[in-house]
Amino acid sequence: MSSFFVGPPDKQIFSTLSEPRQQLNCNKLVVLCYPFGQEYMRAHRCYRQLANRLARSGLTTLRFDYPSSGDSYGDAPLENLSDLIGDIDRVIQFVQRRTQITDVYVVGLRFGALIAAKVAEHMAAVTGLFLWDAYACGSDFIADCKNQLSENKDLSQALGANDTWLVNGFPLAPTFRAAIEAVDIRECRFDSAMKISHTLSHENSFSLDLQQHFGQRMAQQVVPSNGDWNYIDMQGSILMPTVLINVLSKTIAAA
Repeated sequence: MSSFFVGPPDKQIFSTLSEPRQQLNCNKLVVLCYPFGQEYMRAHRCYRQLANRLARSGLTTLRFDYPSSGDSYGDAPLENLSDLIGDIDRVIQFVQRRTQITDVYVVGLRFGALIAAKVAEHMAAVTGLFLWDAYACGSDFIADCKNQLSENKDLSQALGANDTWLVNGFPLAPTFRAAIEAVDIRECRFDSAMKISHTLSHENSFSLDLQQHFGQRMAQQVVPSNGDWNYIDMQGSILMPTVLINVLSKTIAAA
């Protein structure tokens, strides 16, 4: 495993690459897109475990922190979705040059599924999209954030269109909210040959919407497990759905 920064001096993206110990001539780079805010904290360890399992299966796997989050540079909240997709594109191309891998799979959990879908739509090198407990569209994510804010009795803040929301302490700027709200995985223009898969901890309205839209083109599997990514306690506990991670890693490796 190696870590490095990619990008201009004022906007460097912290990235981690998990590579197979033995070169198996597998021309696939798996890119993991994190969820947002508190869910990033809860998912961090399971993403590391997923990356390790994929590497043991012979797949080079990339994780990265979004700008102004984790160990990436920046203090301001995300504002421009196009810039974010461009940043991710830059990181992927850097790793492709470094590894000489041409084909890319993108994986996304929750909010990360929306980002993964936009990356898959934008980059011709992406040949597989693997969703995990995905929102069907950005408006579902925004509604979820708004519900979290309204349920937090200790938080008193404006929820206007021009206000920056603090979702469990993580800023969500109005321009970025508007851009994310317009994202709909069902409306993304994917290459006809792209593999699409959705792994779920439980079925919900989002998964039903996606399954109805994509039909047989999207392979969907339910692996019953804890999917409460927004749970908060004083210990900052993580979530580790081991069985689901095993199934997802095997699904990606077999694709």
